[in-house]
Amino acid sequence: MPKFTFEEEKHQYFLDDSLIPSVSEILKPIHEKIYGKINPKVLKKAAERGTKIHRAIEFLSKYKLSKFDGEISGYLEAYKKFRSDYPTWELLNSEYRTYHKSLLYGMTIDEIYKTEKGIVMLDLKTTNETYLNTWSVQLSAYKAGYESQHEKVIKTYILKLMDNGEYQLFEACDNFSVFLSCLEIYRFGE
Repeated sequence: MPKFTFEEEKHQYFLDDSLIPSVSEILKPIHEKIYGKINPKVLKKAAERGTKIHRAIEFLSKYKLSKFDGEISGYLEAYKKFRSDYPTWELLNSEYRTYHKSLLYGMTIDEIYKTEKGIVMLDLKTTNETYLNTWSVQLSAYKAGYESQHEKVIKTYILKLMDNGEYQLFEACDNFSVFLSCLEIYRFGE
């Protein structure tokens, strides 16, 4: 089995010594269409806040830490509320890095849960706008990658956290065919 690694600083995935693309790289044309019109400074600040929130949730889940920066406290309250509303969902993995065994792309899955009905995958979002179609393409890629090495995922969800302590949970539809088209375009450009 090849050795799978992730280089955090450059956000790059490797199988043995070979660089493989990330889901984000493959979806770049879609992301540019959505986020390309946003002021780069605003986008950078939002991305930094999103990274902080993801890291805080990971620490909250793994280590039960509870004191965090006031700027993100509303988002964390929303996450805690979600966890309280779904007490039977057992968190199996947080920030889970893996790759698709045959299509060879890397990914970091925000959260994977075991529920009464089976495995559920969840992606955390903190944007003001909602982009369900785009997000479902991303989650379809994650689902396929996870299933290429593990058990079947019965549902994928987007958990949109808001700074007012509220959340929205959306079930993602299957858009794997769109992802495969993006992958084909990505590979054509290599």
